Amino acid sequence: MQKPKDHIIVGAITLTFNQQQQGWEHGDQIIKNPLKAQRIAERIHLRDLNIKGHQHD
Repeated sequence: MQKPKDHIIVGAITLTFNQQQQGWEHGDQIIKNPLKAQRIAERIHLRDLNIKGHQHD
């Protein structure tokens, strides 16, 4: 995130910034706190990494 209203990108996870509602979209939620949105993106990214790490091919 370079600017306050940029999308938040962590790995393959992107939380898009909604200009109209002035927050980041996560499912049907709008998160207005940028630190909270960043933490959520990191948590989702780590969850996805853990799921991929436990898959057996």
